[in-house]
Amino acid sequence: MTAMARLYAGRAAAIIADSEYSKRSIVARLGVRAAKVSVIPVALGPEFAPAPPGEPLLARYAVTRPYVLYVGNFKPHKNLARLIRAFALLPGRSAVVTRWSWPAAPPTAAPGWGRSPRRSAWARA
Repeated sequence: MTAMARLYAGRAAAIIADSEYSKRSIVARLGVRAAKVSVIPVALGPEFAPAPPGEPLLARYAVTRPYVLYVGNFKPHKNLARLIRAFALLPGRSAVVTRWSWPAAPPTAAPGWGRSPRRSAWARA
């Protein structure tokens, strides 16, 4: 597939990527000039605005405010170690709540990481 993708990418007048990471990957893997790839971030309509969770939901998962909920994966380009370190700098009691899919362990050996039936991983900072 890479040979065909390189052929098509080479012939394309322009390529659109949805993130800077995707742009770098396209440039590296397909050998096109960075100037040929434009980043257009994915945007959601106003109907997808987050609704604040109610207290019953927070109590169900034993989450206290403030918190960060992360539902992505743990691949290195997501830079979750930095997110956890930054959140730990915030004053007051804080928690990071997430479910991971890759790899089978959190990105750092941060104290407080653990598993439970209701939340796969969380850290108290």
